[in-house]
Amino acid sequence: MKKLWWLGLTLLLAVSVAAGCSSDGEKSTDKKDTKDTESAESSKENVQSDMIDFYMNLTGTINSADTDVQNYDAAAAKEETKKEDLAAMAPSAAASAEAVAGKIGEVTVPDSLKDYKSDLEAALTDLKDSYSMKAEELKKGADANLDAANEKLASADEKMGSILEKAGLTTASITNDVN
Repeated sequence: MKKLWWLGLTLLLAVSVAAGCSSDGEKSTDKKDTKDTESAESSKENVQSDMIDFYMNLTGTINSADTDVQNYDAAAAKEETKKEDLAAMAPSAAASAEAVAGKIGEVTVPDSLKDYKSDLEAALTDLKDSYSMKAEELKKGADANLDAANEKLASADEKMGSILEKAGLTTASITNDVN
């Protein structure tokens, strides 16, 4: 009877130890999954932060050089603006648009946004083209027609909004943010 009792106690102890090891294995896996999830979330947050920085730097770059273009656009939107006034504003607006196109051409996509690089470059190309088109049209003076340039800007705006959304951010309007 004592032998049977010892055998039962040994088996009970062996099962407890095996169960404890199994439980530790599950905890290790859970910890690993948690670390992987935390790492993925941290990576996503870093990408979002980098995307926000990229976007803010882009709008800041544009805003630093587009004052005359914005003034021309505002004046052109007013019905009471005289054609002579627009003609007088056009040369400085054209120079401003050329400067913006040049600055956009210098913008590079950081390595941290490599998953969005081709999309961002496409948006930057549309943005640069828009300002280049504005510069060419503004050289015509008061007869400038900025419709095609504004369509190109709308295309860049749509692309940028889509990229921000893919990155898990709220979409933004570059046309609103550079005014």
